[in-house]
Amino acid sequence: MSYSLYDAAILHSKDALNSLSSILKKAESHANAASFTTAKLAEDMLDLSFQVHFTTDTAQKIAARLTGSEPLTLAREDCNSFESYQARIAQVLEVLNKVDRELVEKRIDEVVTIGLGPGKSADMKCRDFAQGYAIPNVFFHLTTAYAILRKEGVDLGKMDFLTPFGSPKPGSLSSFATPLSITRPQIPIFKSNISIITTVKMAAHWWLLRAIQSFEDHIVASILRRPGFHRAVGRIHKTINEKQYGRNPHEPLAPGEATADPNSGDRNERFARHFIEELKNQFRGKPTDLPSNRPKK
Repeated sequence: MSYSLYDAAILHSKDALNSLSSILKKAESHANAASFTTAKLAEDMLDLSFQVHFTTDTAQKIAARLTGSEPLTLAREDCNSFESYQARIAQVLEVLNKVDRELVEKRIDEVVTIGLGPGKSADMKCRDFAQGYAIPNVFFHLTTAYAILRKEGVDLGKMDFLTPFGSPKPGSLSSFATPLSITRPQIPIFKSNISIITTVKMAAHWWLLRAIQSFEDHIVASILRRPGFHRAVGRIHKTINEKQYGRNPHEPLAPGEATADPNSGDRNERFARHFIEELKNQFRGKPTDLPSNRPKK
């Protein structure tokens, strides 16, 4: 089934209302909830009650325009408390649940007239009305309601907003949370078995990236766990410093003391090669002429 106007308009409107209901329920339990109904994001913007009213009113008008029916008359004054918010959302969800998918698809190119304020109107196709005007308005006022509540101190997070949009929807491709089960076996890496994952509900490429990252992490960890690795690097570093500078460069200079010129390109290159070769010898088990800093027995 292809993605349709019904999915874009009706299903997303329902998701938006469920999201609004969820964040309002969380806000209602806040100690200062009584003051939230008149709270604003900025002085020249409208309050929370208007955001709830306009979100729900636009959603029910989407259903009316796309089915060719008359929209409800919803009064802004009736949307002024958390109880009335939830009642309004439930009322509009009931309207959206009754929308016929086939009727919406048949009317995709039908022209409808919409109001744009006092004395203003515009004619546009149902598809353009939903995608270019109605749905953006729903999301704008939903997001503004969320932002008002966050500003007022409600403990909301991104998932409070998004979770209703991810719920599975039978017969629709609009959900991003459709389960995808992938079983990953135990994968031996070096000398230990690493369980990448058992059963997941994520995209396959994500787990491929995780496997690559795990492999890289174990390479680094195995090198760092090699016996004597840190001592070998320390001895090599000390020897090269002594040969190149004639002293430990991290110790303070005595008055009038000068160091060897460190800017000789040939010398720097020679000691860099020496460092790499000695590091290889440490792991090959070959004897090295580097002095040991271990105490003599």
